[in-house]
Amino acid sequence: MRGPIGHDAPVKYVRIFADEQGLSHFADAELDLRRHRVADGVPPLQLAGPLAASGVLFVEQTGEQGDAAPWQRHVTPSRRWIVVLEGELERVVSDGECRVFGPGDVVLREDTTGEGSLTTPRGACVRFLMIPPGD
Repeated sequence: MRGPIGHDAPVKYVRIFADEQGLSHFADAELDLRRHRVADGVPPLQLAGPLAASGVLFVEQTGEQGDAAPWQRHVTPSRRWIVVLEGELERVVSDGECRVFGPGDVVLREDTTGEGSLTTPRGACVRFLMIPPGD
């Protein structure tokens, strides 16, 4: 979720989770930043983490792939961070709320059970990172 960037501003992201009834929802969340020195010769940086990850996947969804089969409501096979690099993804959760995520937006998919959500790529090409947490 894009927002103003400023000194000590938290990193904003959106959680997608399933409630006890299996319905998916959005929740706005934040990671606090703290000053850390990461290397000699580099001024202190504002960091959140480190967060454990089991890998990083670079994903590209083109219009041709989207035409092969219609997108359907689905759960995520495992928890994963999504970081949009290029293009836009539209996502609809169980209560009908729709959000569009574009470059720089960060989403934590946690809806591993229930009815899931519907994702629709917008435009000819969407690129994003999928990062499964290492926990």
